[in-house]
This record gives sequence, structure tokens and C-alpha cells, in this order.
Amino acid sequence: MFTRTRKVSNRNIISFKTEAQFSNWLKYFWLKSTGHVLVLECDVTTTNARCIKLAKFIIEQFRNEYIAKEEQEKPMKHASIILHAHRNQELTLSFNFMCGWKQITIKTLRNARNNTKLLDNSLCDIINCTYPFEKILQKELLWCLLCIKYPPNDISRSCKVSAYFCRQTFQVRIRTLVRKPIAQILHALERLSAIKTFFYIENDDDLLEFWQQTYKDKKIVKIDDLPDPKPDGYIAEESLYDLKFPFSLYFMKQIDNFKRHYEEEIALLQQDEDRVDRETDEWVIEDHLKDFKNNILMSIPQLRNSPLERFPELYFNDFITVIVANNGGNKNTKLLTSILKLLIGADKVCKPIFLHAYWWKNGNEVLAQLQLAQMFPTIFQNIEIQGNAIIKGSLEKYLVKEVIKLILQLICGSFDDATNSRLIYKWQYDVTKVLSFVSKVTRAKILPDLQLLCIVNDLVAAKTIPLDNIREIVQPGQSSDKHEVLSEKFINIVLDKLNELDKMRRIFTDFEEALIQSSRLNIINNCLGNLDTNMATLCCDTIEQTFFMNEELENLAAFIGPALEALYKQGVPSLQKITSLALLKESVQDDFDSAELINQINNYMNIAHPLIYFLKMYFLRDLRKRDFSIDDVRKFCEAQQKILPWLGTLNWEDIKDHRLPFNPYCNLPEYNEAEKGFMIFYNIGNSNVLTRTTRLFILTCTSDSESVALNAVAAAEGITRYACKCGMKYVIANCGGAVTTSTCPNCKSIIGGTKYTPAAGNTRIDFEPIAQVSAKDQAGYIGEPVNLTLTHSVRSLPPTSYRILHLIVHALVGASAPQSLAFLRKNNQIATDAEKYCMDHIRSDWTVLKNILNCSDENLALLFHSLISLMTENPLPNQQIKSSADRENWETEFHRNYIAPQTRNITETATNYRMKLNAALTKNQKNDVIESEINQTLVMDKQYRVENLPALWRSIGMINFESFRAYYMSDLEKNKNNYPFLSIFFKYSKQLELLKCLLPVVKFVQILNSKLSYKITRQKAREMSFRQFIEKESNYEIFNSLKTNFDDFKLCWNAVISSIDRYQCHELPYDKPVIGNDSPVVFGLMEQKDSGIFLCAILHYLIDLQNKSLQEVIEIPPGNCKSLIFLDDFGSTTSKTKPKTPNKNCFQSMYLDRVYPANIINFEWDDGILTYSQRNLAIERGEDIMYDLAKIEAELANILLFEKGRIVTQPNSQLYLEPFPYHMELFQECMRILSDIKNLITQESIPIEKINLLEHTLDNAPEILSSLEFLLCFVKRTVINDKDISIKDYISQWLKLSSLSRHEGFSKILNIDLRLKHLVALYEFVEQQVANVKIKYIHEKYKAPLSADMKTAILESINIKQQKTTAGWLIPADAFALALKRFMFRFLSLENQKETELLYVYLQDSSLNLWPSTILENHIDELFPKNLLVANTYDAYEFTMKGIKQTSNLITNQQTGLTTNNVNRAARRFRFDAI
Repeated sequence: MFTRTRKVSNRNIISFKTEAQFSNWLKYFWLKSTGHVLVLECDVTTTNARCIKLAKFIIEQFRNEYIAKEEQEKPMKHASIILHAHRNQELTLSFNFMCGWKQITIKTLRNARNNTKLLDNSLCDIINCTYPFEKILQKELLWCLLCIKYPPNDISRSCKVSAYFCRQTFQVRIRTLVRKPIAQILHALERLSAIKTFFYIENDDDLLEFWQQTYKDKKIVKIDDLPDPKPDGYIAEESLYDLKFPFSLYFMKQIDNFKRHYEEEIALLQQDEDRVDRETDEWVIEDHLKDFKNNILMSIPQLRNSPLERFPELYFNDFITVIVANNGGNKNTKLLTSILKLLIGADKVCKPIFLHAYWWKNGNEVLAQLQLAQMFPTIFQNIEIQGNAIIKGSLEKYLVKEVIKLILQLICGSFDDATNSRLIYKWQYDVTKVLSFVSKVTRAKILPDLQLLCIVNDLVAAKTIPLDNIREIVQPGQSSDKHEVLSEKFINIVLDKLNELDKMRRIFTDFEEALIQSSRLNIINNCLGNLDTNMATLCCDTIEQTFFMNEELENLAAFIGPALEALYKQGVPSLQKITSLALLKESVQDDFDSAELINQINNYMNIAHPLIYFLKMYFLRDLRKRDFSIDDVRKFCEAQQKILPWLGTLNWEDIKDHRLPFNPYCNLPEYNEAEKGFMIFYNIGNSNVLTRTTRLFILTCTSDSESVALNAVAAAEGITRYACKCGMKYVIANCGGAVTTSTCPNCKSIIGGTKYTPAAGNTRIDFEPIAQVSAKDQAGYIGEPVNLTLTHSVRSLPPTSYRILHLIVHALVGASAPQSLAFLRKNNQIATDAEKYCMDHIRSDWTVLKNILNCSDENLALLFHSLISLMTENPLPNQQIKSSADRENWETEFHRNYIAPQTRNITETATNYRMKLNAALTKNQKNDVIESEINQTLVMDKQYRVENLPALWRSIGMINFESFRAYYMSDLEKNKNNYPFLSIFFKYSKQLELLKCLLPVVKFVQILNSKLSYKITRQKAREMSFRQFIEKESNYEIFNSLKTNFDDFKLCWNAVISSIDRYQCHELPYDKPVIGNDSPVVFGLMEQKDSGIFLCAILHYLIDLQNKSLQEVIEIPPGNCKSLIFLDDFGSTTSKTKPKTPNKNCFQSMYLDRVYPANIINFEWDDGILTYSQRNLAIERGEDIMYDLAKIEAELANILLFEKGRIVTQPNSQLYLEPFPYHMELFQECMRILSDIKNLITQESIPIEKINLLEHTLDNAPEILSSLEFLLCFVKRTVINDKDISIKDYISQWLKLSSLSRHEGFSKILNIDLRLKHLVALYEFVEQQVANVKIKYIHEKYKAPLSADMKTAILESINIKQQKTTAGWLIPADAFALALKRFMFRFLSLENQKETELLYVYLQDSSLNLWPSTILENHIDELFPKNLLVANTYDAYEFTMKGIKQTSNLITNQQTGLTTNNVNRAARRFRFDAI
């Protein structure tokens, strides 16, 4: 605030003619004058905006120079720029006020009052007397609301209007001071959703009084941790709730903090067989909840004194509101209310603690029932109409039965027309959701209704049974008693229909009887008729895949004879012939090792019949599928004639001039042209050609060599770039922090850094780790390492196009080896042998292409030849690529015009090219009939097709993951746009299966924590094996449970550990530990160092995998992926309205120790997901499979995303679980726990009479101290506020603490009747007894001797004679020694602290609670020696204790008879021996 004594220098900017004149004026003010305030006035209507900004910049320069002056006392100076603007003129000038400037807008200066009182009075007096708070609030409330940035979907709370400002400068200043806490309080209340509550309760005195009492509690309405307010400076929570009970959100969070305690105590109770009902566990919960409720109320006194008993319905409604908002926000609160009341009773929902406990255990199950109810709201409408009696005591079963009944009724609708295919898809989509929800309802999993729905869904998805027949299954159930979905008649019909499927196997033995028993099979047989149809082909494919594809040969051997007979006998029914053919096709693919079976087959194979002959061809075709060339097949037939004589009867053509092993490309006219062109290229001096291309941009090369190296590391670990002062760049992987140093290879300076601070002269280029470095285009070839990643590519090329073009480039370069070596080494030195380098890349490209396209070597070769033929028919433009833009355009056009048409369906491409080759061979009269029949490239007339049934004998592809991925990548650009979630799935598909290892690891780690925390020393943990732990902690009943949990932990650890190389800045060793029974338990204890690094790395790797995949889903633009609709409102299929703007995909954030199994991705690939697929029915196209990507994506999204959450680290920690507390190591992980306890519970000293009792009860001080450590941590977690409760009573209230009272030494302390307000003093008392011995054994590096200067500094800081000195107040020597002792015991026992650090950094930290409460903090800051190191701690302690002892001896001598003069003389002579 300006005062009347301040000197002001005031000028108008237009009075300055030059910049130099203005600078001189400023220089005089800042550096020479005695003025305090500089005022520069500007009229924005006459002054150029650039001039004003320049003036501001010059002012800042001189101000910085003034601040930098090193003067002991220099006056504070201020500068202001006044911009005069007219009311009717728009002010377009904008400033950046981040450099310390503050902006004040004065709307008018008229009617200014006398401000003398404002200058002379305190702020409090002004508000009370002169400028009432109400007026300030009226003026500033809108600005305060502007400081909170509300989410876009909560417009009703946003107040985007102009605020009214005061009429004069001093009022503005006062209001500025007042509005800061107002804005902070408003934000603090909004975080608790407590503002609206205030207006709801204004007519109820009790609730209003409770709201006001809670508001005044600074531990609830916290503003100390908030930054200064500014417009949009505070980000409001995503969910702002409309709550009715005062501060109910705060109380919900406080109660939820006890979830872990509750689960731990229930687990302890369940170990006691006398108290557990093994079937229901209900009485355990009921019995324990009473005590648990009292414990919570004791820890939350505000709730204990609340009017909750009078208004339980308000709290219950708020609970429902919060649950609904936290789980998507679109769910029906009325439905959830009804469900909870039906499940647990209308009376119990009004008991908050019971309500929370029930939700902790059953929350996911209740939400699943809510989703089901939302899909079919008529179910609960019927309950309202007919009453609760219709649910017959089980809402879960009733709800599931009714849902299944309603959804099965839909299938009975008219879905036959093609126009209604969308309805079938919607029905299947709804069934998928229903099955997902029902799987979470425990009591409904075994319902026969659910089994029926699964059967019907599978039949509809497979499309193998007409809908009319499916309705025959469903309709009896619909027509039965309305209260029973499944009648006895209905079940019998379903089983009869299913038995018909099993009769397929009996077709071989007695087909006529099978037809008699099943009219359905008879109908299928009659419909088939002509077998050269698509229906027959589809039927054959379905039978082969469904019944025979996964069967072992030994199970089919008995049917092979009858099946062979069915091929050649006359009058064999169509269905029997198709079934026989399907069985034989699958049998051919197995290895025969039975001589009897081989003889039987040989006998049948001598029969002359077209279908027998085609069986032989199918056998040879199977050899081709096993990568046999035609030559190999011929040689195989010659070699195996003794075992399989019929192979010698095949009529092979005598054609021996095949140039390639599997097809004679030489017969194509373009082949000769290509060969001739290659020879010309090779003979004219190809090295000269490559030399000329070094100045061009090479196809498929990365843009620059630096990005190649950096991206290789960045893709795996993330990197942060730094630059040395000489300009050389280097990177730090993983977290990017500089924690170690090295030497720059250029200038030999230090690079890197320590403590996450770069060394002097080093610059951090990237603010945070990056996963990819932007490339800078570079001409010439750029060497690169072999990369086998399927998705690897450059620029905009799809991976398939990149690999094909990349292979061609290296084939051309490799053909000119070794002369091409210089070309390869133009930009870097990766290549050392041109031929080997190119062949390595060609092999890798070939391997990756086979995986991407899911094809054989032959089909891939045919693809390349087809591509070459296309390029020959439509030549590429002849141009030199002289720029990066030219290269990218060329690659894009090459992909679009040549590669994309060939790779969209590789089966079709290969087949068409085989046809082309066969036509060329026929033209040259070199074709082999057997080869054509094997490849199915013969020209077939109708008679040939009817006699030989080639469509039925075609090979069919496997419906599996590889085939599915190949189909997706065949048109990657289109599928990425239409099915973005599938792109994310394929990216993480290999790793996602590891996520099922997360929960078993966490579960066993938590078991170890509960059994061993505070009980086992670090050394003992390194020695004890898992086998010893299990034997020690188990009795007969729980041994199997512990062993099973450990086996799961072991299996999961060993499955994951090999995939991890780093954890943060730690590089893991090559030989990572494999867990076995004899491995030490230390590997299962959570700690961010030593052996605990491996566990941290495993959890970080798995959680990061889940979080990254979910984050990529979040980044999919809303509305771009139909399969993710359920993330916004999964149950909204019955809604007739759509939101105007789609909400962003979102997932809940949660702590790892609070997740449910449903929140973690638990995925294992199952080919059953690919039910939605269809093979091509054409000849030679059986391996061409089309997948319904929309349905598969929806299925995968439901499995991988529904109810999943993002895992976050523990509060104020980098760990996902709390660190393991070792015996006697409390302060290693909780440095400030004593201060935390003091902040929670006001502490007091222990009365002297009780101290005397304590001194006689410390039988085993280390064990007692360990128990106190456990107790301190537990008290901190329960956040108890009652300081007068006795420690004994507190322990008796918690099962988790029951073991403490069984400790004999600790139980004696409990009988002294100490209170929680004595807890810290008790700990410090016991600690001192243990520390007296323990500190003697700290590491030698902390026992460095003091120098003379250090001893002098200590003597000048402490008062050894314990009396006042002429120099003023000194630190008492005993307090100094006590602080050193505590520091050594708490922090130096494990050698973690660096001995070179300054000791005062720790000793001046009051939050470490090292000093007695009588020592003032400012005295420690002023007097503690600044030259002591951590290494000198022990010697400083010994030095001080020796002084105290000698002083004590002098005083003792004085008391035994020495005169005062003698004592004084002795004191003057006193010197420490070391001086």
C-alpha cells in the first residue's frame, strides 16, 4: 500500500522523444534517485502499442539490474504503468504479467471519498469500520468464481461475467487482500461439493449449524496448500456433486480410507474357525461391524457429533449420487437406490458404515445389476407394481432370469430379411453386454437360463443353424409358466437339439438310424442334394472346423475306414459323404504311426474313383502347405512308395526345366525382360550408379541418422536429450534425470549431473522424456539396425508397403556388393559388409512380411512376382528424388498404385498369379496336370466339378490370431480409421496377457507384508527363504492356501521378469533373479532399492502397460469408435436421445491396494473371439477368411476395457504399494512420522511418576520399540483425533493390533495407563534406551574425526556448563547430543545417507523432530555449526558427551567440598583434551 511519505516519479510516455531519453530517466530512478515509486502514464488512443510494450521491457531490465545490486539495505522500489482508456473504446492491448507485474482495473475515479483512514488503519479495522466485508464480497464474488475453471459439462456453475471493481485505488488494494482467501475458500468448498449443500439446508437449523462447524475446521476446509488465485487458476473436479448432507463427500472419503483396515480385519477373523461361517461369512461381518463402526467414529469425531442419526436418508442419497457420478454419471440413481434397498434392506442402507462395508465387498456386482436393470427398465417397473414378493428373496436371480427372458423374446422377432441384419447385430451386441454383466453376479452364474443364452448366442453367431430352428429352442421356454423361464419340457427339447450335434460322429456307423432319430439331420441331408454348391462347401467347412479340426487322430481312426467307403460307394447320402470328406481332410494333416491304419488306407487308395484320386491330391497339397516344393513332393513320392505304394501310381509329367523350386516363372515373357534388365544394370558399372544416388533421397531410408539411433532407444525406454556446453548432444534414458556423470568425448568436460541437476554448462533439451525424436531429412543412404517389429515403418508408409519396398531397395543395393559398401556408409558406419548387411535386412523383411500377411514363402514370392508384373505393365515414372517431399510423394504413390491392390487379399493375388503361370505353361505345353491339380489351377468344366467336388477338397485356412491380424493389416489405413481400438489392441496384444500376473504378485506381497512387517530385520529377510516362511507362518489349515499363493506369485514373477530391463534410472542386471522355493523373501518385500528394485520393476512394468493402453483409448476422439460407447454410457441402449457433444472416453483412477479383480485387465487370447468370421467359398480361396471387425472389436473392448481403471501411485510416493517396514527402520520410509502424529494428535510429556514406572518395565527395549513403530504407523493411517483415549483401549479396538497386547514387555507398558497424547514421548523414551547401544555400530564412514575448526564451532554453539553466558543464548549441550543421537539412530543405521552432505541440512529440519520441544527453531538455524558433515556425526556426539561428562564431574566435585574459587579456577583451566 502506498503511504504519504513515499516519493513518486511521474511522467507521461509521450513526453519522451527518444528511447535513449526514456532509458536515462529510468536509469536515474532505479540506480541513483531516492524515489520509491515510478509512474508511467500512457493513453492507449494516442500511443503505439509497441512503444508501450518496449517501455515495459526496458523497465524490467533496469529493475533486474537494481535487484542484482549487492547492498546490505536498499529501499524497495515499485513501478507502475497506467493505461488510460475510454469506456466506449475496446482495449486490444495485452500484456504478459508473469514477470511480477500485477494488473488492477479501475472502472471509474469519480466520487472518490477521503482515503486518509485507509492509509492509517489496519486491514482488520478497515473491514470492521470503514469498508464492510459484505460490500467487498459483493464486488469480488464473481472474480473469485472466475478463479475456478469448471469442467465444460458443468456450465451451470461457471460464472463467465465481468466483475465490478472499486472506484478508487486503495479500495482495490483492500479488496485484493480480501478476495484471495475468499477465492481459496470457495475452491476448497467446491472440492468438497459443499457450496450447493449450504443452500439446500438453510431452512434446517441443525444441519446449518453442523455445516458451519465443519466449515470452520481447518483440517477439512484446507486453503494453506492452495496457490494464489487467478482467473481459471483452480481446476474444479471433473465430478461436482449435488449433495444434501453437509460435507458428506468429505465423510465418504474418510470412511473409505478404512476399507483396507476392514478387509485386513475380516481376513484375520476368517482365520479363526470358531468364528467363521464358511458358507456365508454373514455373521462375521455383522458381529464385527459394530466394533468397526465405533472405531471409525472415534477416528472421525466430526461424524460422531453430526446429525447423521436424524438425517440418514440424506447421506444415503448423497452416497448414491457420488457412486453414480463416479461410474459414468449416466446411470439411474432411482434404480440404484431400489437395488440397494432390495439387496440389503431399507433399514440398513441408512447405516453409513454398513453401507460402505457392503459396497466395498459387492460394489462391482451391484453396478452390474444396475446396468442390467437399465437395459430393461420394465423389470423394476413390474417390481413396483407387483411388490417385492415376486423376487422370492433373491433379487440377483430374479433380475438375471427376467433379463434373459426378455432378450430371448427378441430373437423370436422377424430377423430374416437382409434389411434386419442390423437388428441381429444389435441383439448380439446386447447379449455380449448381458453376459459380461451377469458374469459379475455371483449367485446367477450357475443359472440354467444363462447356459441357454450362451448356447443361443453361439448358434446365432455361427450362422450354421437357421433362425427358425433357433426359435424352436427358445419358444418352449417362452410359452412355459411365466414364473419359470425353463420348464422340464423346454430343457428336454434343448438337450435333444444338442444331442443332434453329437450324432454327427454316429453318421459313419449307422447313418439311416441317425436320420430316423433326428428329423433335423434328415432335413439337412435332403437340402444338400447337389454337392457342387456353396451350401455344401459351407457345410463341409463347418463340420471340419467344428468336429474334427481339434481332434486327435486316435479319436478319429475308427471312422477313417467307413469314411473312405463313403467316397466311392454308390447311393451314399449327401450329408454322410460331406462328413466323411471333412473327416478325411483333417486326418491327412496328422502323422500316421499305426501300421494297421496305414495298411487299411493303402487298400482303399488303390480303388479307382475320382474322389479317391482327389484324396491323393489333397494329401500332396498338404505337403505343399508344409513348404514342400513340387520337386520335393515328387521326390517324397519316390522315397515313400514302399510304405505308401499308391504314391507310385501317380502320373507325373517328365518336365525338368523348372528354373525355380516351386513355379516356372521363366515361362512368363516379362521374366526374361526383367532378367535382361538386371544384367544390364549389373554390367554397366552399378557402383557408378550408386555413387550418383548419394546426393538423392533414398526410398524407405529414415530421415536422418541421429533419429535412427535415438528412436531405437526411445521406443524401448524413453529418452531425454541434453547438450554439453560444446554443443555435443547426449541422452539419458528412462526418467531422464541426471544422476551420474561422465566425460564429453569432444571437449572432455563433465556431462550428466547429480541429484537430478545437470552439470554446469549442460542444457536439458527435452522438458520430459520423449518416445520419438523428430527426424530431419538427410540425403543419401542412412544405415539402420535390423528391426523385426511388425509395425515398424517410416513416414506415412504402412508397415506392409514399407517392408516390400525396403526389401526391393536392399536387393538392388546388395546385388552390387561389395562395391556398394561406400554407398551404405555415406551417413553412418553401421554397415561393414555390404552383402551381409543387405541380406540381413532382406531376411528380416521377408520374415516380418510372412507374419504381417500370415502367408507361406510361396505365396509371398508370388506376391513379389505379381508386383513386378504390375510394375512391368504399368511402369513407374522415371524421376530422380531430389527432395524429401519428392521421396514421400513417390512412396505414397507406389503404395497406392502398386502395393495396396496386391496386399489387400494375398490369397487372391497368389491364386491369380498361379493361374497366370499355369496359362503360360499351357501355352508353352510345359504344364504338369498333377501340379495343376495340386494348385487347383486347372480349367474346370461342370462335369469335372460334379465328379471331383474340387470346392469340397480345397484347403481351408485356420481361423486364428495371425489370420485375424493379417486381415486387419491388409487395409491398415481404412481399418485404423474405422476400428481404432483394434489398432491399440494389436500394439499391445503380446504384452496384455502378462497383465494377468499383476494381482497374484500383489496378493502374495500383501501376505508377506501382513505377516512380516515390523517383525523381520533386513538381514533376516535376506536369509529366510520362501519355503521357510511358509512353514513358519502356516498351520495345517492354511498351508495349502499360502503354498498356492506363493506358487502363483512364483509363476507370475518368472513370466514377467525376463521382459524388464530397467526400472526408472536403474538398469537391471542381465541375470535377473528367478524365484524358487529357496529364494529369499526379500524379493517379495516392497522397497525402492537393493533387492526390492525387481519387485518395483515388475509392478511398474505391468501397471504402466495397463495405464498406457487405457491412455491411448482415452485419446481416441469421442464418437470415432462405436465399440467404446459403453465407456460413456454402457447401459444406454434403450435411450432415445443422444448427447449433443460426446463425452471423452474415461477411466477411474485407483490405488493398487484398493482395486477389484475386475479393474485389472485379465486377458488370454481365445480363438473363440473370432466366431464372427467367414471363409471364401471359391475354389483355391479357402484360406481367404473375412472377419467382422466391428463385432470382434466390440467383444475385445468389452473384455479389455469394461470396469478397468488407471492405477496411480500411493500419495506422495513413487510406489504403487506402501514400502515394506523392516524391524527398527521406521524412519527410512517415514522420515517425518513423529511430526505427522503431532499434527494429528496434540502431544504432551509423560508425567514424572509414570516415567519412573516405565524405567522398570523395559525388559526388551528393541522389541517394544518395534511394536511402537507398528503402532505409530497404524495411528497415522486411522487419523484418530481423540488424544485422551488410552493406548491400551485403542489397541483392543483393532484386530490388526491385537498381537501387540500379547507381547509380554509391551503389555506391561499398556498397564501404565498412558494416553495417545503420550505416544510420541513414549516412543522417544524407549528409542533413547535402544539408541544408546545401536549408534555404536553405525558405519565407519559416519565416524570421521572432527577438525579443529569443527570443534571450535561446536564450542561456540553449545552451552556445556548449562548456564547463561555473556554471549547470549546457546544450545544446551544435552539437547545437542540428543539430536545427534536421534539422527544417527533414525537415519544412519543403514548407510543410506551420503557422508559428504552437510549435517545442518538435517538438523535444521524441524519436521524430523530431532530436538526437544524446548529448543526454539530459530536458535537452531542461527547457532548450529555450518561446517559439520554427516560423516562427523558420531565424533561430534562423542565430543559433546565428553564435555558434558567432564562438566558433570566438576559439579560433583564442587558439591563434595571444593570451594567456589577452586571450581572457577578449574573451569577456567578446563579444556577439552582434543583441543
